[in-house]
Amino acid sequence: MRTKLPVTSDFPIRADPEQRREAALSCLQLLPTFPSVADELLSLSADCDQAVQRLIQVLKSDPTIAADLLRVANSAEFCMQSRIADVQHAFALIGFERTRSLALTVAMRKYTDGALRRADAYPFWTHSVATAVTEEALAGAEGYPKQVAYTVGLLHDIGRIGLLLTARERYLEILRVGFEHIQAVSDLEQLLFGLMHCEAGAFLMRLWQFPAVLCDCASQHHEELKPGAPDLVRLTKIACRIANSLGFSESAAGSREPAAVLIVSLFGDRSELHTDRLQNLITQRLVSFSF
Repeated sequence: MRTKLPVTSDFPIRADPEQRREAALSCLQLLPTFPSVADELLSLSADCDQAVQRLIQVLKSDPTIAADLLRVANSAEFCMQSRIADVQHAFALIGFERTRSLALTVAMRKYTDGALRRADAYPFWTHSVATAVTEEALAGAEGYPKQVAYTVGLLHDIGRIGLLLTARERYLEILRVGFEHIQAVSDLEQLLFGLMHCEAGAFLMRLWQFPAVLCDCASQHHEELKPGAPDLVRLTKIACRIANSLGFSESAAGSREPAAVLIVSLFGDRSELHTDRLQNLITQRLVSFSF
């Protein structure tokens, strides 16, 4: 059953840009909150003495998310020799951070599928997963915490989900236009709503009290790469671009930027970042979550 939204899908477009922005923010403010289990998962630290037990308690508090997590953990992607029977068993076999990141992916899938038609949500879902998997690989290659990078990549585009939930038909029309570059989509968002999906995402994350690093990555992921940018912000920008180049775009806007050229220019010729490997990892993850 879809989440009943307390907002209209055709909120008024006003002449003044600031009025358009305020109307968009007002509608975003009325959206259903992200699953509470996700908030708790994001607040957990692996360094905490009670982290493992708390993780298990949080997941057990939401039986539907726990059930889907076990389904993913038992999928072909993980090639387990014996069946994973419960959350504690999943943690023992795949670890704290991987269990948490998979649970967050389940929570996001349920949020989008609960409020949107699957056909509408699918491009956002695949782009988010592709960005998460890619950012995890980039972080591993550069020695950053991989699972934190995965979470950031997964949630970086939540602003698009917000705009789609609050202005469905109008936003779908934007995404069907075959612009040459993704920036043209953002420019049209600014024109119609008084804000881009990057600002919408940061607004929602602050509203839901997500960690600051998630807000930063959501608000800056389409900005130009600049020296001195925080590591996760930089990796999110790159991972988003690579996901688009690999064919996992959330809109009809194309990308003339070959993924292999971008990766080699920034990271060198590294086997763990070859596009065929990334494509396979993304496909495996999407198949694992095809419930």
